[in-house]
Amino acid sequence: MTWLDPCLQRSRTAAGDLVVWLGVPQLDRYLEFLGGAFAANTVLAAAYDLSVSSPWWASRPRR
Repeated sequence: MTWLDPCLQRSRTAAGDLVVWLGVPQLDRYLEFLGGAFAANTVLAAAYDLSVSSPWWASRPRR
């Protein structure tokens, strides 16, 4: 995956914990951090927000 094409994926561990990833290493590490500190719905909301806004960040022209 690239910054232009994050793909939101989710799964559950054997213990029932939510695992969310986008395929972008920096964002995946951030989501892993959020998973340890916040509720599952918060992590899903953040992952969705990142997946929607990442293409916009990548398309902005540099000055």
